[in-house]
Amino acid sequence: MEKRGQNALKRRTGFFKVIHSMVYLRNLCSHHCRLWHREMIIRPPKIRDIAREFPKFSTAPQESVAASLNALMYLVTKIEGERKYADDLAEFISEDTKYEDGMTTPLHWR
Repeated sequence: MEKRGQNALKRRTGFFKVIHSMVYLRNLCSHHCRLWHREMIIRPPKIRDIAREFPKFSTAPQESVAASLNALMYLVTKIEGERKYADDLAEFISEDTKYEDGMTTPLHWR
């Protein structure tokens, strides 16, 4: 496969993984599951564009809820063409350090 085709396939696969992680996050929320300190089983891949656009939560572990919310903020920003949703969500999460810690730090529950 030529290099350009390989890159397109990687981008497409990354996009599908992000969408799959959004479906998982949506299902957790719709079934009233706990997000606090949750370890996300289906997680979005690390994508440079997301990390560049939203650096605050890009340092959170990929298995944290914050990584999924970062991907969500990126998708909504690209779809809407503005950052209002992302800025409001980031501000809400950051208002309380305990809440922010719960979203950025997954715990291994047994």
